[in-house]
Amino acid sequence: MGITGSARCAAENAGIIARADIALIFAAGTTACAYRSFIVFMKTIAIGDAFHEEGNLNTACFLLPPFQGEIKPPAMRVFVDLICMYGVMVETAARKPIGIFDSGVGGLTVVKEVCKNLPHENIIYLGDTARVPYGTRSAQTVQKYAVSNTDFLLTQNIKLLVIACNTASAVAYEKLKGMYRLPIIDVVGPGARAAVAASPTKRIGIIGTDGTILSGAYQKEITRLEPESRIVTQACPLFVPLAEAGWCEKGDEVVLLTARRYLAPLMNSGIDTLVLGCTHYPLLKNAIREVMGPGIRLIDSAEETAKAILKKLDAAGLRNLSETGPDHRFMVSDIPHQFREVGERFLGFRLDSLSQVDLEAMASS
Repeated sequence: MGITGSARCAAENAGIIARADIALIFAAGTTACAYRSFIVFMKTIAIGDAFHEEGNLNTACFLLPPFQGEIKPPAMRVFVDLICMYGVMVETAARKPIGIFDSGVGGLTVVKEVCKNLPHENIIYLGDTARVPYGTRSAQTVQKYAVSNTDFLLTQNIKLLVIACNTASAVAYEKLKGMYRLPIIDVVGPGARAAVAASPTKRIGIIGTDGTILSGAYQKEITRLEPESRIVTQACPLFVPLAEAGWCEKGDEVVLLTARRYLAPLMNSGIDTLVLGCTHYPLLKNAIREVMGPGIRLIDSAEETAKAILKKLDAAGLRNLSETGPDHRFMVSDIPHQFREVGERFLGFRLDSLSQVDLEAMASS
């Protein structure tokens, strides 16, 4: 947004703003965040540097030349106008929703944690139930789906994107970061960091879909963080359809039998920490914990992702602290009634705002 009219004249006449078109590239925060940004703004004037948080379109960027001499009244009015304008923009943009997508119901584990840690945030959730599961697809196909999902969520005026799918995070995160200029959170990084921090012996197990395990994303990130770590992996592809079908009750015999079959190689591997490397898997946490025993630390990627979202929002000045109730909207690409049944049982509230969207049609238009 450029400065025009009397503000431009005042700025230029004051002789301290050589570039009157001050770049205000921002998205939201709170009154507190606006205050912090104001302090940064004033420091920027004093030192003649630029404030910019790399990778965030939703960041305030003030590009000013070095300040020399006292601030004259016309210039002060410009500054006050700018701060007032910025404050209004900050308050408005703070209410933009967080966009979250997954292949199905698994990403609701992230939604639940976001609701717990960031109760005022508006959320738009997209479950690509027409194309679930992602874990058995090629990397190229998952990347195409991830781009399609992101394009749709961008039409909903989101302020931050969460890839609440480990497979998509593993194979499409870098592609999305290169394509879009907005803050993006994946689920692999937070899970890997938490696993390294939690494991006293650095013997870490990872379970996930075929796609996630074969990508090596968790293995690479954990090894980067802790080169001496010893990693054991196990693909558990049937966990996803079990979660999608709602077979999540404690003591379910089918889930327990499946878990025992998949987790047997990990039980005597010497690991002390197990990463639930799929956002569907926390839905089956009771069975996984029963099979693995109390001595194994379970790393829930959903919990860690919510913490990363909070940190990113605060760092970028995007957190919504409005006192008004949050608006949560849910969209799926197929079979909304099944999603509703599982979602309401897991989240503990009614999904009144649930609709179906045709992602294929949107992608081809």
